[in-house]
Amino acid sequence: MSGGHVVAPVLEAVESIQGYGTERLLLSLAGSGGALEISLQPFSGLPRMALSVRDVRVFAMDREARDGMPFFDFTAQVIEPPEPRPALLPVRLASSADRPSLLWPHGDGPTSTFDVVAAVVQVLNQIGR
Repeated sequence: MSGGHVVAPVLEAVESIQGYGTERLLLSLAGSGGALEISLQPFSGLPRMALSVRDVRVFAMDREARDGMPFFDFTAQVIEPPEPRPALLPVRLASSADRPSLLWPHGDGPTSTFDVVAAVVQVLNQIGR
């Protein structure tokens, strides 16, 4: 994920996810690094979106009990190996000299938060109904 020209479109795409609800999460721990598929339901007339995440290092979500579908506004940042690790990233992962650049999408909503740190993040956008 090195090179700003490669990462910038992904950061922009993740940050365009504003006011989407997390409809479904599918976490797979099999294989190399695990995978997370996140189906996002728009709040109003926006297209459906999804995040497809591979080589998952951290996944965390908190929400109020009995809360309906949590809605999030997303931000994202790149974590480069020489940078200080965020508190969310375990020391054993941050101290590796060969750790790749990681992308950290963060969702913040009225009653919930969502975090994933991974090496590969794809943003999928529905183009037809």
